[in-house]
Amino acid sequence: MKKHFDFIVNSFEYGFLKDSEMLFKIALKKTGLKKKDVAFVGNSYEDDILLAKKFGLKTIFLNKNNKNKKGDLTIISLKELKEKINVIKKL
Repeated sequence: MKKHFDFIVNSFEYGFLKDSEMLFKIALKKTGLKKKDVAFVGNSYEDDILLAKKFGLKTIFLNKNNKNKKGDLTIISLKELKEKINVIKKL
């Protein structure tokens, strides 16, 4: 996964529970970006997408299991991110 992103913030590395908004705050600080300029990619609708939406981020749901749920954008493979960059910018 690291080959697709400049950095990854995970709960194990920073010692917060996965449902902590602190992980989003850390990621924003690392990028220097504002919420409106960030899209969060997650593969768990309940643990990733719902929390990112609650925090105010745009969401990209990596839906590998064909769940009947959606983020602001839904993909089935990380390879799609590059193909959909223009869609992501308009979210």
